[in-house]
Amino acid sequence: MWGRYRYDMVAISALIFLAVVEIVPREDAFTGFGHPAIVTVAAILVISRGLDNSGVVDVIARRLALFGARPSLLVGSQGVVVAAASSLMNNVGALALLMPVAMRVSRRNGHRAAVVLMPLAFSSLLGGMITLIGTPPNIIVASSREGGFGMFDFAPVGLAVAVVGIAYLSLVGWRLIPLRDEGSDDVAFQLERYLTEVEVSGDSKAAGLRIREIEATAGASLRIVAILRRGRRMPAPSAGELVEGGDILIVEAEAEELSEFVADAGVAIVSAREAKEEAREAAEAEAEAEAEAVAVGTGPDNEGGEEGEAATLNSPASPSVQPPASDAEDHDEQRLLRSDEIALVEAVVRPGGMIAGHSAAGLRLRERFRVNLLAVARQGGTVHLRLDQVRVRPGDVLLIQAPSEGLPTTLSTLGLLPLAERGLSFSTEPRILIAIAIAGLALVSTVVDLLPIEVAATLAALAMGATGLVSLRESYEAIDWPVLLLLGAMLPLGGAIETTGTAALVADLLVTVSDGLPLLVVTALVIVLAMMLSDVVNNVATVVLLIPISLSLADGLGVPSDVFLMAVAVGASSAFLTPIGHQSNVLVMGPGGYRFSDYWRVGLLLEVLIVIVATPMIVLVWG
Repeated sequence: MWGRYRYDMVAISALIFLAVVEIVPREDAFTGFGHPAIVTVAAILVISRGLDNSGVVDVIARRLALFGARPSLLVGSQGVVVAAASSLMNNVGALALLMPVAMRVSRRNGHRAAVVLMPLAFSSLLGGMITLIGTPPNIIVASSREGGFGMFDFAPVGLAVAVVGIAYLSLVGWRLIPLRDEGSDDVAFQLERYLTEVEVSGDSKAAGLRIREIEATAGASLRIVAILRRGRRMPAPSAGELVEGGDILIVEAEAEELSEFVADAGVAIVSAREAKEEAREAAEAEAEAEAEAVAVGTGPDNEGGEEGEAATLNSPASPSVQPPASDAEDHDEQRLLRSDEIALVEAVVRPGGMIAGHSAAGLRLRERFRVNLLAVARQGGTVHLRLDQVRVRPGDVLLIQAPSEGLPTTLSTLGLLPLAERGLSFSTEPRILIAIAIAGLALVSTVVDLLPIEVAATLAALAMGATGLVSLRESYEAIDWPVLLLLGAMLPLGGAIETTGTAALVADLLVTVSDGLPLLVVTALVIVLAMMLSDVVNNVATVVLLIPISLSLADGLGVPSDVFLMAVAVGASSAFLTPIGHQSNVLVMGPGGYRFSDYWRVGLLLEVLIVIVATPMIVLVWG
């Protein structure tokens, strides 16, 4: 709950401690890593990447996410799409695919991103409840039951919950989301504002102007929040302060404002200076080399004579021998930041990504990845640090400059999700059909009991690789290794909860408390307990901790264990009160501009509805 240490490291440490004191037999300490659930979760993540690369979800999203301009229709249609995708692939992956589409559609229809992003994240969690492979908790619950659960055994309860949940989000939920900065009626779609450093050169238009004059020229919503001058910091400078050549301005602005200001004022983004200098030096070197070639071409040893010179000078493939004009550089700053080879990308930091918790300087972004960090946007206030020293957090929105070639791999390696409709993959109809066929065969073979889920999923993952839908590198990148470490370490811990009598002790307490209560009430209590845990700890850990307790509780009350297993599965997937309850919630926090309290405003009533709907359905189907 504290969050200071990563959950996988905590789980491994707990497992080692229990092995040392022999609460978990030492020879069985690592048997959890050979559990079928580990293989199944890893294979499903690879299959999800294959479906992602094929473009199948993109096609569906672009067709169905454009329903109507009204917020209710927008939230509802997108919720159905992401829930359907989440039922067959990893819910975080489904959300990552739909987020850029949702943001673009909301802007096109005149709505804020905040209206659609939180409902989209919640819908991805609801969709995961529908099938066995929709979310890791379902796989773990199924593996703990003798005989397991089938692919669609979760559907009667999960589908009912998803339908009611999406209906609530589309009719009521989005109305409960606070929309801040309501005065900016001319801006319907707003990401967080960027905090960026720009350097004022001596010949810049901004040099010699007062701050009020710069802000009035640049636009009413651009603000200069600090000045760095000769090693001295001037926070919140007065409007009458004169800007000098050599000053570094800390500017707060949106992406478009920032680009216009840099181009019009002739200032340089600080973290892009090195790249600009390299570009200028390369251009000058090429010009000098070309000049030397021309000079040699006109010499007495050149048989081409003047024709050779003319051919060299007029060749379209050759650079001009004249260096770029300085005034052109000053008036075309964006050309230095973006080209056919260099891309500017807005991206959100994914939980557990390489860049999360690190600064640009500490990670050596430019040296290792050829990436320049140009701006950081963070909900909840201004970042009062030099840009290269800002420790990036999950949910932050970054503006980065990176080579276009290999950009998808770079973003994936750093743990960044681009916030624009993807133009990075080339999807064709045969690839889509192949992906659907592979996933469909795996589903069918599991449903008809031809193959166990772990074997069918592994075969499908291998088929994705054999057909080129996912590379070996992408397969390893797709697997959420911290979750697998957590699961492998927690499974023996869950066994220890049972063998030491802890589960029976807690179950006896629950039996005493629930003595005489109807099964409906006890089932609801189990769901609520799982919800409370899942809002503050990982849902995989929640399931592993509660399974032995729920089995002992069922034994103590003399009711079918399936009732409480399903209750745990539903509750563990209902993390709607906090942004830290699930990765999907964290992903939308920055782009949506949400605060911590915004989640329970929308999620509390949703969890109440889930308890009301799921409880009788579970008892009816499994009781």
